[in-house]
Amino acid sequence: MNDVLIIGAGVIGLSCGYHIAKRGLRVRILEKRELPGRGQSTRTGGGIRYCHGTKENISLSSLSKKFWATFSTEFGINPNYHETGHLFLSSAVKNLDSLFCTGLKNSLELKKFNTTEIKSIWPELSALGTDFGVYCPEGGYLDHQKAIDGLLVGFQKSGGRLSYNIKANKLIKKNGKIKGVQTSSGIIYADQVINCSGADVEDISKMPGSPKYFKSRHHELIIATPEKPIYNQIPWLIDIDRQVHLRPNGSGQVLIGGFLGRDKEVRI
Repeated sequence: MNDVLIIGAGVIGLSCGYHIAKRGLRVRILEKRELPGRGQSTRTGGGIRYCHGTKENISLSSLSKKFWATFSTEFGINPNYHETGHLFLSSAVKNLDSLFCTGLKNSLELKKFNTTEIKSIWPELSALGTDFGVYCPEGGYLDHQKAIDGLLVGFQKSGGRLSYNIKANKLIKKNGKIKGVQTSSGIIYADQVINCSGADVEDISKMPGSPKYFKSRHHELIIATPEKPIYNQIPWLIDIDRQVHLRPNGSGQVLIGGFLGRDKEVRI
């Protein structure tokens, strides 16, 4: 019998599993793929972001600062964290006011710039087409596969058990409480179940009267090599007006991301 059963071995599932197993509980993680982190966790920009539009998101993300600062020591794996900071861009200053005020109230060291000031500080952005920016010096990106590798090592060293190629289909309810998961290998029971299945969270959790969960929006990510190399001295750029972002990717490359505008996964 498991004390805790976790669905999904992405970065959230492994992190939950690691921290719970450290407390001495029997933890098992179910992963439908052959390797951990092969879902959404390694199909992102690997971002570590502290500036958000709500105080709740800022508070939650700020809890990770010490974790990432000590990650290499704790797990013996360097996640290659690059602290670029974030520069939020818009041609309408009102779009940035809420972000700026919320961040300041939550002790973030934010700065507001106009386009002339931005181009003076970062000459590489001379072709910038927006008028205003809010800069947060904290945050950046890391190698998400290294993060997965480290968490997996920590989870297994803490006594956690990871089962591959097992698909969770739905939650099992007994006496009004979630007590297990119906899987491709049969029913697996546990005292507590944590659903960390990412974009599949609603499909697994569907029950009469259950709340509706978020709907994922698939990102398009492109890694490009510009004619003029871009290095890590520029921050991660987030264009609020166009819902597009760009960050350095090392070796002069850039990673560009944005929404497709429809919930469809595209592979090239």
